[in-house]
Parts: sequence; structure tokens; C-alpha cells
Amino acid sequence: MDKYRLTQIASQVSVAVAFILTCAKIYAVYTTQSLSILSSLFDSSMDMVASLGNLIAITMANKPANNKFQFGYGKLEAVSALIQSILIIVSLLFLITEAIQRFFQPEPMINQTGIGISVMGLSILLTIGLTIFQNYVIKRTHSIAIKADALHYKTDLAVNIVVMISLFLNPYYMHIDSFASLGISLYVIWSTRHIIKESLSVLLDQEINTHDKQKIIEILNKHPNVLGFHNFRTRTSGKRIFIEAHIEMDPKLTLVEAHTIAHELKDAVESIYPHAEMIVHQDPIGHDTLSEKRF
Repeated sequence: MDKYRLTQIASQVSVAVAFILTCAKIYAVYTTQSLSILSSLFDSSMDMVASLGNLIAITMANKPANNKFQFGYGKLEAVSALIQSILIIVSLLFLITEAIQRFFQPEPMINQTGIGISVMGLSILLTIGLTIFQNYVIKRTHSIAIKADALHYKTDLAVNIVVMISLFLNPYYMHIDSFASLGISLYVIWSTRHIIKESLSVLLDQEINTHDKQKIIEILNKHPNVLGFHNFRTRTSGKRIFIEAHIEMDPKLTLVEAHTIAHELKDAVESIYPHAEMIVHQDPIGHDTLSEKRF
């Protein structure tokens, strides 16, 4: 199975799991009136939106570049993740307000905690199964979208465990529901910062990580006809990496020889990074390079 198909299946499974959990928690909230389950319901519903966004983004991001979008659609994953993060934070701010209000104006004890505990137990089992599958897909594909989705569900697992504890302790302490809801909301908001940071990095064309950048630099330096290089730049767009470099060569080389060297460098880099696209500009050493940044 190819990597694209595997990431698509992982996204479809996460949407299905999120839908099941959302429906189960709606029933549990209606039955128990638990604020902590309500906070978990918000988390699951946002996860469903996030998973749907990932599914659409993965499908669109793998479309080939065209005349209108010549660098492809890779950034759609980052746009989707950023929108999802904003929705999560806004929803949880509402929940924090509700938790504080219920703390000062407590309602009666939670009804039918057995139903709530059963639903949360189901949530924990399904989330564990999903995250195991997602980790397998991440190892096979290294998909950023699936990594972001997996973060949602790992957070969900912690949330579901806290809610389960809250339901067990509720008969002994009335305010535990409010404290659990408040803690869950703050934790999810804190976890969301990673997704926001990663999304902005892609949208603002942040360079690739230092390790991969150094590997590319080593490839350039190893070529016997490369006398130096400058204006070395990288950026990412979804799974794709874009690399630019001005290569300094012997000015006595013919145009055909310089062209051949440029293709040798391009092929060497792209053989290690199959999703990369490298643009090489050939410069005769010592000509119009003194004012340009060197690496």
C-alpha cells in the first residue's frame, strides 16, 4: 500500500472514531448532565472537525501542481490545522467560563454516573486503538497531518482518563466536576500551541530542520566541481521541500558542463529526499557573489 493511501485510511478511521465518540458523549451529557463529560464532548467534536480537515487537506495536498498553483497544495494542511486550533481554543474558553460559573453556583450531583463511566471507558479503548494505528502510519509515512491528528487523540486519552476519575469521585465531592472541566480545558489549550506553532512555521516558509539542512550542505560540498555556494535557502510545503542554491564553479567550464553538474547535485539531493525540488543556479566563482550571503 502506498504512503498516500495509508495516510488517507488513517484519516478516515480517525473521522469514524471521532464520530462514534461524539455521539456517545452527547448521550452521556444528556443523561448525566456532567460538565466534565461536556468538556470531553467539545474535545471530541473538535477532533472530528480536525480529522475531517486533515482528510480534506491530505486529499487536496496530494493533487499535482498546476498552472494556477505551481508549487502545489501542500500548505492546505497547515491552513486546516490553524483553523482547527482556533476553533478548539474558542470552544474551550466558553467551557472555562461554564466551569467557573458552576463552581460558584453548583448544581446537584451528576445523574447516572454508571452510564458516564461506561461511555468514557469506551472512549478510552477506542482512542488507544486509534493512536496505536496512527503511530504505525506515522512510522511508515512520516505524515505531518497524521502527527497533528495523533496529538489530538493522545490529548483525548488524557482527557478521558481525567473525566473517568472525576465521575468516580463526584459522589464524594460536588466541585470535582468543575475542577476536572477547568483542568481539561487548560490542558487542551496548552497542547494546541504545538499545532499552531507548526502551522505557522509552514505558512511562513520556515527553513527545514538543522539536521536535514546540514545533510544537503554536505552533498553540495562533496562534489569535486563545487568551489563554493551562497544564497542557500529551504522551505517546506506539506510533504514537499523546496531548496535553492547558487553554486560557484570554475568560469572556464562550458555551459553544458555546468548544466550537467547542476543536475548531478539536484539528483543527489532528491535521491535522499524524494519529495524535494531543488533549483540550482550556476555562478562563475568570483563574479557578482561578494555581496551575497554565504553559508
